[in-house]
Amino acid sequence: MNNENPETQQNTNPVNQVEGQSPQELQPVAPPTPNQKWYRKKIVLAIAIILVLVAGGAAALVLTHKKPTSNNDTVANNSTQKPQTTPKTLKQNQLCFVRLAYLVCVDSSGQNRVRYDLPKLQDGSTINSLLATPDQSQYVATFSNGKNTVYWTLDTYWTLDTTLKPVKQLDFGGLTHDGRIAFSVDGKSIVLNLDANPSNSAQKGIYRYDLSSGKLTKVINANAFVSVAETKDGHVLYGSYNGPSDSLFEVNTDGSGVRKLSLAPITGITEVLDFSYDLSADKVLVFGWYSQSKKVLGKKVLGYADSASFSSGKALSIVPTEPDQYTSAFFVDSNTIIGFEGVKANIFNLKGSVTATVKQAGEPVGLLDTSAFKKSTEQTEQTSDLIGGYNTAPADFQAYILPLYTQQYAQCLKDYNDTTEFGMSIIKVVNDTFAQTGESCQDGGNVYYKKVSGSWTKTDLHGQSINECATVNKYAYTKEIIAQCDSNGNSIANTNP
Repeated sequence: MNNENPETQQNTNPVNQVEGQSPQELQPVAPPTPNQKWYRKKIVLAIAIILVLVAGGAAALVLTHKKPTSNNDTVANNSTQKPQTTPKTLKQNQLCFVRLAYLVCVDSSGQNRVRYDLPKLQDGSTINSLLATPDQSQYVATFSNGKNTVYWTLDTYWTLDTTLKPVKQLDFGGLTHDGRIAFSVDGKSIVLNLDANPSNSAQKGIYRYDLSSGKLTKVINANAFVSVAETKDGHVLYGSYNGPSDSLFEVNTDGSGVRKLSLAPITGITEVLDFSYDLSADKVLVFGWYSQSKKVLGKKVLGYADSASFSSGKALSIVPTEPDQYTSAFFVDSNTIIGFEGVKANIFNLKGSVTATVKQAGEPVGLLDTSAFKKSTEQTEQTSDLIGGYNTAPADFQAYILPLYTQQYAQCLKDYNDTTEFGMSIIKVVNDTFAQTGESCQDGGNVYYKKVSGSWTKTDLHGQSINECATVNKYAYTKEIIAQCDSNGNSIANTNP
């Protein structure tokens, strides 16, 4: 998965509860900005228009809809909206994911790629993950500006195009979210893993957040990893770290009845286990590594079952997937699965045979009806869109770094079979003379560039550790970027003038 975790926040609501106890409620969390609440006013006027003899004159029924906007509206696009009043029929061939702040969808054959616009916050924060209920009546979005991560519910109003608009910011009471978010079956709340910091063991665990009241309730203490879900058979499902016996657990929605689930015939798990839950299909998809004693050493196996069967101990049906790095998947139909493998996704049948590959995939959303979504005016990804901070860099550095990025991007995809993209962010350019970037393929760190005789060139300063002072101070302006350097094994203030 391509998740981004928010920065660690101070914990303000200590909760003491041991595994298996009833949930403990935290104080209700008030919406952060009451003056951002939208008040809807719907006026329906039915006026009979008499036929007039003007080329093709006709009768029309005029419906008007007015939605006032607060002065502190979080989104720039404040066009008049009309709420949807009839159920939607989902188009099951729309497989969607979030990539580069757009909603991107393909059909069930992995073709006909289309991008759709997603809202931005006023501070420039863009959506990097989007969660939808099966009927698309509700959404939860993760917004990030590269430094901070915030969570909002989105409301949908329907005209000729669909416009998603932030409604209310979610406040987790100072606890840090880690991993995925899942809707409850009734859509009234979300379940998620909060505060994965080992130093706060009294608070970390699985929580429920009521979307209407903002009340945060702890379901259970658990050393949980990223996956969590509420299943249709009335349980909360989560994975827990426990050394060699990493496994999946279920608990009643009130925090009682914790039990370890059988993973047969996936046995001998020796590494981290993960799962995803497809609420629309009611299928739990479990990913696990076989131990060294198995013939399929090194292969990650996908098993699946409906939630009730899994809960009752029924053996998983196995899909022998290849490649073996899937960490998230959902059903396209009863015989087809799409599995996400880094920035690539494969569409495969229940025998494990890949029928299509989707390159440049992103954070999976699921099956969406996109018939009314607003298509992006920019359907083709621009290479510069993939470079963070590109638009704020001087033009000559843009011209220098773009072909270099393109070359390294292609090499990274080749080296890792389209599962890992080369990432670059322009961190700072000083006096159009010295530049710092963050660059990574599988591993990465800082890279520094210097303009020599009017031309940019890469320096020998790079990596994640602090460089030797003698090396650092060969370059001008480094003190404005590199505040410390290494001298005889000690980190000291950079003395470069």
